[in-house]
Amino acid sequence: LTSDQFRLLKSSYEAGLRTIAAIPDLEDVVNTIRYQHEHFDGSGFFDALDGDKIPLHSRIIALANAIAEILSGRNSEHFCTDEEAPEWLRDLAGTMFDPTLVDICLEIGMVGLQGLPAASPAVNGHKGISAKGIGQL
Repeated sequence: LTSDQFRLLKSSYEAGLRTIAAIPDLEDVVNTIRYQHEHFDGSGFFDALDGDKIPLHSRIIALANAIAEILSGRNSEHFCTDEEAPEWLRDLAGTMFDPTLVDICLEIGMVGLQGLPAASPAVNGHKGISAKGIGQL
């Protein structure tokens, strides 16, 4: 993106966040949405957060969105087959993505997007991912 395009993107994004923040009971969702563009190594945007400073929900959304994007072909520059996707994720673990979350996604088979059960079984000591128990990772 050019600097003008980035300023426009950031302005539009922040306007959307203000709209969501104004909706009763969705104030807490704003940070989850805002920080989904941060990278685990701090190279993302908008606030250059890194590691565990990025909310867990944001790290999960970033990873899930990237998996969907590379497998769906909606971004042809970064398209991967189901077979190529695990290597792509491993290459970005620790830089773009939380390496623990990448490991969990690969171990539970999330990469193929065949769908996850409501609560996945325990994986190497992790209690699983579900909407109810996401903070238990």
